Amino acid sequence: MLRQLLLGQLCLWLVTLVGGVADAQTDRAIRQWQAGEYMIDAYLDDDRSSAWSQLDEIDPSIPLNLRFSRPDGSVAAIIRGDPQASVAYWELLADNIRLSGTDDRFVAFGHFEGGNCCGRVEVFRLGETPHLFASTPWNRGEREAIVKTAHGWVATTIDSSMDRNAFRGHPGTTLTLMQWRLTAAGFVIAPELGKASSDGTSELSKQCEMVGGWHGPRCSDYFGPGMTDGEMADQIRATVARAKGDGREILERLPNDVVAAIGSGRASRVFDSLAAAGAPPMVSRVLAQLYLQSPYWPEVVKLNSLATMLGPLTSNTPVIAEAIARDRLLWPLSVLGGPVLGLLEQTCGPVESRQRLLDADGGELASSVAAGCPRIQATTRPDDVAGAMAVHSDGRRDLFILTRQGGLVIHRDGKGWLSLVDNDQDGRADEIHIYADKKIYSCPLTDAAGTMDCVDQFRAAE
Repeated sequence: MLRQLLLGQLCLWLVTLVGGVADAQTDRAIRQWQAGEYMIDAYLDDDRSSAWSQLDEIDPSIPLNLRFSRPDGSVAAIIRGDPQASVAYWELLADNIRLSGTDDRFVAFGHFEGGNCCGRVEVFRLGETPHLFASTPWNRGEREAIVKTAHGWVATTIDSSMDRNAFRGHPGTTLTLMQWRLTAAGFVIAPELGKASSDGTSELSKQCEMVGGWHGPRCSDYFGPGMTDGEMADQIRATVARAKGDGREILERLPNDVVAAIGSGRASRVFDSLAAAGAPPMVSRVLAQLYLQSPYWPEVVKLNSLATMLGPLTSNTPVIAEAIARDRLLWPLSVLGGPVLGLLEQTCGPVESRQRLLDADGGELASSVAAGCPRIQATTRPDDVAGAMAVHSDGRRDLFILTRQGGLVIHRDGKGWLSLVDNDQDGRADEIHIYADKKIYSCPLTDAAGTMDCVDQFRAAE
C-alpha cells in the first residue's frame, strides 16, 4: 500500500513539474501555460515525436516548438525552435504585460537553445495571430528575466563575451548583467538601471527585492553579493598581497564580483583600489581590455567615463589621450595584456555608420560604411590577432584586421570558418586559414579584394 502511494505521489510530482503533459497519442505537450485566451504549450511535432510515447522517453536533443491555441482548440500560431540547436525550450516569465499606447496584451518567455549555451527574453504580442514582438540579444547563460519596475518592464540578460580563461586555472568567464527596457518600439538598452552605488546595490536590485525575486531564483542569483566599496577594496588588497604583487597571479585570483563591478559603473573604484594596493598597471590595463571584448563597450564607457576606461591604455598611445580630451569614443586594439597596436573609430548617423581602422598614431588604414550602427567587439584575447569585429543586425560581420602590411577590412556573410594566423606573435595577422572540404587552406593578407577572392575560391569547394 505504501509503495503504491509513493508511486502515485511520484507520478503526480512529474506531472506538476512539467506544467501539464498532454496525451502521448495527440499533441505530446511538454509544458503548458495559460495567457489571456490562449493555451500555450511547448511540444514536439508529430512527425518528430512519434517514436516517444512517454515523457521519460522523449529525446531531450530534439528542439521544442511553442504553440498558441484558441479556446476552441484551433491553432493560432506556432513558433518553431531552431532544428540545428542541440536543445531548445521556453520558460514563461510574465503573462500580464501591458504597454502604454496600445491595448494589446503581451507575454514574455525565456527562450534557451543549445543546452546551457544561449538564451534570450522573447516577448509575444497576443492578438488574432500571436507573433514575436521583441527579443533581447542571445546571451550565454540561463538567467534571463523580465520584471515590472518604476521604469516599466525591464529585462536583464547576461553578457559573457569577456574571456578570462587565460588568467585562471579553471574555466572562468566574467558574467555582466545588461538591462533592456521594453517599449512600444521594442527593447531599448538601459544600462543606467544597473549602475551600482557605493553600497553595491543598483536600482534594479532594490526593485528585485521589493517584488520578492524574479521568477523563482533569488535576487542574488542576478545581482551577486553586491560588495560595498570598502569590501571591494579589502578583497583587492588581500588578493594583491596573496599574489605578492604578480600581475598575472592577481588576475587569476581576482574575484569575478570585482571584475563585474566595472560593468556596473564602478571602474574608478576598482582601478584606484588596485593602484592603492600596489598592483602593477598591467592589471588595470587587462581589465579594460577585457571589456573591449564586450559588444556593450559604449554603454560601459557611459556608465563610468571615457577617461576612466581608456586611462589604463594611454601609456604608449598619445592618440588615446587626445581622444579622452575630445570625448571621442575609440576601441583600442591589442592582444590581451599587450600594448595598443591600432584603433577602431565608429561614427553613427541616422541611417548609416562609418568604421575606420587606424594605426597606433591615428593614421587611417582602412574604412567601411554600413547600414545602421553595428555592434563592435575587439579581439583582445591572448595569442590572438589584434583587431575588431562589427556585427550587423542581419548576422553579417566585418572583420577589421591589423596586418604586417597595415590593415584591411574583410566582409563576411557568416559562411565557412576562418582563422587568422600570427606567425611571429607580434599581434598582427600574417595569413588567413579557411576550413573547407575537410581541409585547411591558406590565403595571404595583402589586400581585402585579393584575400576574399582567395577565400571564396576555397569556400566554393564546400
